[in-house]
Amino acid sequence: MSNVQIPNLPAAISLNGTELVEVVQSGASARTTTQAIANLKGVGPTGPAGFGPTGPTGPSGSGPTGSSGARGPTGVSGPTGPTGTAGINGPTGPTGPTGTAGVNGPTGPTGAASNVVGPTGPTGQTGPTGPASGPTGPTGTSGSAGPTGPTGPTGATGLNGNNGPTGPTGPTGSGGAPGPTGPTGPTGPTGNDGTPGSQGPTGPTGPTGSTGTAGTTGPTGPTGPTGTQGVVGPTGPTGPTGAASSVAGPTGPTGPQGIVGPTGPTGPTGPTGAASSVAGPTGPTGPTGTGTNIAVSNQSTLLTSGVTSFNFVGSGVTASASTNDVTVTIPGGSTGTVTSVSFTGGIVTVTNPTTTPALTISGTAGGVPYFASGSTWTTSGTLVQNGFVLGGGSGGAPTTTALTGYVYGNGASAPSASTTIPNTSISGLGTMSTQSATSVAITGGSINGTTIGAVTPTTGAFTYVTASGPITGSLSAGAYSFGSLAYSDTGIFGSYNISTNSYAQIILANGSNGTAASTDFIVGNNNTTSTTYFGDFGMNSSGFSGSGAFNAPNNVFLTSTSADLAIGTTTANAIHFVINGSTTDAMTISSSGTPSANQFVTPAVAVTVAANAGTVPVTSKVNNFTNSSAATMAITMATTGAVDGQLSIVRIYDFSAVSQTIGWTNTENSTIPVPLTSNGSTTLPVTVGFQYNGQTSKWRCVGLA
Repeated sequence: MSNVQIPNLPAAISLNGTELVEVVQSGASARTTTQAIANLKGVGPTGPAGFGPTGPTGPSGSGPTGSSGARGPTGVSGPTGPTGTAGINGPTGPTGPTGTAGVNGPTGPTGAASNVVGPTGPTGQTGPTGPASGPTGPTGTSGSAGPTGPTGPTGATGLNGNNGPTGPTGPTGSGGAPGPTGPTGPTGPTGNDGTPGSQGPTGPTGPTGSTGTAGTTGPTGPTGPTGTQGVVGPTGPTGPTGAASSVAGPTGPTGPQGIVGPTGPTGPTGPTGAASSVAGPTGPTGPTGTGTNIAVSNQSTLLTSGVTSFNFVGSGVTASASTNDVTVTIPGGSTGTVTSVSFTGGIVTVTNPTTTPALTISGTAGGVPYFASGSTWTTSGTLVQNGFVLGGGSGGAPTTTALTGYVYGNGASAPSASTTIPNTSISGLGTMSTQSATSVAITGGSINGTTIGAVTPTTGAFTYVTASGPITGSLSAGAYSFGSLAYSDTGIFGSYNISTNSYAQIILANGSNGTAASTDFIVGNNNTTSTTYFGDFGMNSSGFSGSGAFNAPNNVFLTSTSADLAIGTTTANAIHFVINGSTTDAMTISSSGTPSANQFVTPAVAVTVAANAGTVPVTSKVNNFTNSSAATMAITMATTGAVDGQLSIVRIYDFSAVSQTIGWTNTENSTIPVPLTSNGSTTLPVTVGFQYNGQTSKWRCVGLA
């Protein structure tokens, strides 16, 4: 059979149910019989046919066309009159409202691309019948009924409405309910008239066949590109201040040592103690001579301190004097007798001079022995305890005097003492000796080679330098200064000013590389101690040891202890953050307070997972949860410390390529529910977005991908 368009085929005669017709089923062509079609249940009687041309039908739906019911036998038609003028096309009916979208379910894995065309959707409703044609002409002689022309092709599918703007890609939910069926497409052209025959009675309209079974849904098309990221929302409020640290802050630098005060005057010497009543030890007995006995003259006479000579009896006995000592030499080998012992010179007495002589020295307690003459000893009076001893001159006894303060004298008369040194007694200090101790003016001279009072001083070295001048007034230079400022102000401790086409600097440095070495510039207030209420701008040594950025070697830091740290501008000026010396800001806060940056990168933090369970912390925004085995996982969203409106993203990776059930704690659903199963992938995670709801203390699911 050659290819002939359906409108050009001859009309079929009365159908008996065995005729074969082509149908499309599940996207493929198939054959069936007219009887099978007649057995299908119709959806309702067809309205009466109009005699004029049918008005335009609205776009058809996408479902398959249901089979027509069996047509009753056509009576003999009279001759057809001329076709009336086509009626004006009726307006297309308004499109019905789109059904409410169902809740989006998780996106299933993308299936392999199908090359089978999906089935056509169900036929839409029939459009309104156009106006009747012109008047019927005279009825001709009835002829035999011509065959009915074939059914025209189904009208084109109606146009889809304009797509709304693409929102951010959310998780794909389950399919929504089908929208209403579109109107039926226009009827195809009428087939060629058969040979006119006598018009028979019109048979009853057969029932409309039931709608064909809907074909299976085609595979889901590929996901469209992700929309651009929305503007980052404002940063949530700062969380509560953490508990006070038990770690003491760094100890401030030790202050300079104060100036050592002058040594006080030595106190006066105490009085001499009382004379001892205990006699000194007796000297050793001299060796016994081997000569004859020595006879001492005047044995019966007691020698006294007035003895002026010794008389020796015996051959060869000699005596010699050296200073205050007398040496008696008795040669051995001969015999003699000492008859008497005496002492000449004073302060020494001889007891038992003719039998067993004993020499005794005596004097004034607390005194000192002195020569009253060239050959006479005696003792002075008691000297005052802690007093100054003054010589008595030739034959005169030494004396003492009690002096308090500074002792001075001229060598011609007795010294004197004073609580201060009279300036008349000091030479070489000029007027300094008479000036007030609190305001000494030095004129001329030098200190360590630096001329005092010179117009242009050179360098000088000092142990300590203290300034005490008033700084409460309006000054252009501080208590410590270099140059003068171009303006005046009050309360200036130090000021340094220079005009140079280069950098001017004040350098603080610590040359130690120790584990606790740093250089610090400290500011404080009335509450400041060595460990509380201070600001610290400094730099760690190359060997600094500790944890965290504040304790990293070589780091420069700015910290506040016991108080908040405020960074900003006090006028309408921006804040710029620059990295690596770039000419482009890494981040800028404009003068109106609007932050801008190229990109905020939030590194993902791995959630600690044990036995397939883990808690997502509130301290990180992006969190990776990796299941520890192929089993049901339990995910708890921490709430302690969370702030209303805070965002958190959880990415869930499977242990293996098998999806698992997910259990959630401290979460709640929005129009987007939390996922209850994973993707079954170790590389493509289920990504869930949450926002903390301070009213319910729950993390509300707001996104799923």
